[in-house]
Amino acid sequence: MLLFTLIMIFVSIVFPIIDYFWEKDIKKYPEKHSKIKTYGLIMLYQWTVVGIIFLLFYLKGISIKELGFVSTYEDLQSFLFFVSGVLCSVFFMALIFLLIPILRKRIIGQFEAIEGLLPNSWKERLVFAGVAVTAGFCEEVIFRGFMFHYFEQLNWGLSALTIAFITSVIFGIGHGYQGWKGMIFTGFVGFALARLYIQYESIWIPIILHIIIDLRFAVLPNFKKIFKNHNKAA
Repeated sequence: MLLFTLIMIFVSIVFPIIDYFWEKDIKKYPEKHSKIKTYGLIMLYQWTVVGIIFLLFYLKGISIKELGFVSTYEDLQSFLFFVSGVLCSVFFMALIFLLIPILRKRIIGQFEAIEGLLPNSWKERLVFAGVAVTAGFCEEVIFRGFMFHYFEQLNWGLSALTIAFITSVIFGIGHGYQGWKGMIFTGFVGFALARLYIQYESIWIPIILHIIIDLRFAVLPNFKKIFKNHNKAA
């Protein structure tokens, strides 16, 4: 349990602090940071943490089912239909927002908080797609599968919804580099993913949805031009 606690401390406290100052340095000195290398470091960190978790589970003889790696075809099929409906709704909502100037300005303002990490070139977009898949898989294993297992093993009598709330707060704090609005939004997204994890009792469903959410940054328009035009207009 000690090793699990150390992982909890690292992903909940230590890394968010490192990440916060790292992002500040990227914003202050963007010329020092290659986005490709930054993406590579993000993927290396997340796969390393997940690899350690898998290794500890193996050494302790704990089944990866405890991380939520179970599913049924029926659940996955119904979920994919649900995702299709969500994607269609999001697509039409995005069109409406982009067509209305005041709403378009608000979207651009939200993305400016993480401009330094957003891909511009096709090469950056392709590598960022790898980041999206990595984040979707690894963050769900860490913040849903692992953390749910950890809090359940503490025997504090916490309900599943309470654990979902706690892990979602930690998830939001872990994205502190996005500013307080980004933290709140990410926390809500984390809670929604945790609810899906509880409902379906499978990590695969939040993983799929998380990947889809993050992939939007790899396919949206050229942010560099958007920000440049936005700043000129301002």
